Amino acid sequence: MARFPGRPARLVAVAILVPALAAAGLWLSELGARIWRMAEVRAEIEPRYARLSGLLERGDAIVAALEQTAAALAQRAYPASADVGEIGTGLQQRIRQLAEAAQLRVAGSQILPVREEQGFAVITVAGTLEGETGALAAFLAALAAEHPPILVEKLAVQAPRVRLGEQRADVNAQASMSVLRLAP
Repeated sequence: MARFPGRPARLVAVAILVPALAAAGLWLSELGARIWRMAEVRAEIEPRYARLSGLLERGDAIVAALEQTAAALAQRAYPASADVGEIGTGLQQRIRQLAEAAQLRVAGSQILPVREEQGFAVITVAGTLEGETGALAAFLAALAAEHPPILVEKLAVQAPRVRLGEQRADVNAQASMSVLRLAP
């Protein structure tokens, strides 16, 4: 018949087992908490990983689209390395040339302060043009054909006062025209 050891032996066994079981319980709870956190992090990462995998699969198409976009921007805006002052002066001269070619007279023009908009520097020239309405239409068509395009931001056209019985096709136009430069 087996006998249980005495009371001191049982106390020693309990004194050893209780801390050992408590340590094992703490270790298991910490392990469970880490597993739970890993599952949460994995749930957060999985959609990002899926998007990244999709981007990697479509990498060639993305690079081609980026090159196409860069080429389109190069046709529509001056490069970021171009000097704003030179662009403004060149724009002012080009507007005068186009106006003269369209039979318009430039009464005055000035380069306005550069403003930043959505990743672009907008260089604007304001001017007063005088001439016939057909010449103004030809001038506006010539602006649209420029590369990079010259955008007409504002255009106010007024007919000069005429005396009774007099017919004139001349107009006076106040215009703000601008070009874009990529922001550095």
